[in-house]
Amino acid sequence: MIDRSALAASPESERGPALQELEREVEGRMKLRLAARLTFDEIQHLFPKREIEHARRIVGGLYRGSLVAYAYDEAGGQYVILRTGGTLTVIPTHERDLALGREIRARSHLVEGPGHERQRIAWQLEDTRERSRTRAVSLARRGHTTRATRR
Repeated sequence: MIDRSALAASPESERGPALQELEREVEGRMKLRLAARLTFDEIQHLFPKREIEHARRIVGGLYRGSLVAYAYDEAGGQYVILRTGGTLTVIPTHERDLALGREIRARSHLVEGPGHERQRIAWQLEDTRERSRTRAVSLARRGHTTRATRR
């Protein structure tokens, strides 16, 4: 929520910084709504009460949470930001097809680098609702019943 009272209550000489702060907040919220990529500073500004953590780079790492933003760093790296409990978890990816607000499962695994010389950790992202729907359809085709399909 934007605090307009702080702007109105500030003396005219202090309105410049207050207007700049309000402008930054509005711009950040617009980017968030449009699913635009944000900087980590913008993420921290939009979610000031949440700690930002980078996902641990281990094989088999698993994170589940709500997709709150897409981000990038100074080096051009691309990330998704998941709300995982009380923190925001930063996961490197080039994925841009997932809708904000969806529940996402991110799992890390090893992949071979270019030229098959070096392995690196990559992240696979899945929309958990799509995964559940696919599983229910697969089970139904094999003759299994689930709560969703049982009447």
